Amino acid sequence: TPIDWVILLTMLVLAATGAISVFCAYLAGATSHVSEEGDANDIATGNAVSAIGITALTVLYFLTVMGLSLPNYLRLRGAVARLRAQSDDDDLILIGVDDHVANIKMD
Repeated sequence: TPIDWVILLTMLVLAATGAISVFCAYLAGATSHVSEEGDANDIATGNAVSAIGITALTVLYFLTVMGLSLPNYLRLRGAVARLRAQSDDDDLILIGVDDHVANIKMD
């Protein structure tokens, strides 16, 4: 179902975000526990890769979730439109009521 895909995709995005963060930490030289000043270029590169990677992943996630939700939304709108086409001025759907009443009277 689409919700299962959304849950799976959320977990994958979470894991990918963590991987990007670890990769960027290595790029920036921020993996040492000793307090050393890193190279400014390495830090800027790590920050840029992180910003671009996380933003691209977020946009991809959003577009994928919207793509998975769109068919259900269109199906819902179609069902509502078909019901509205069958209703009268009071928003009642009376199709089959006369047959049902006739069957009750026959019994």
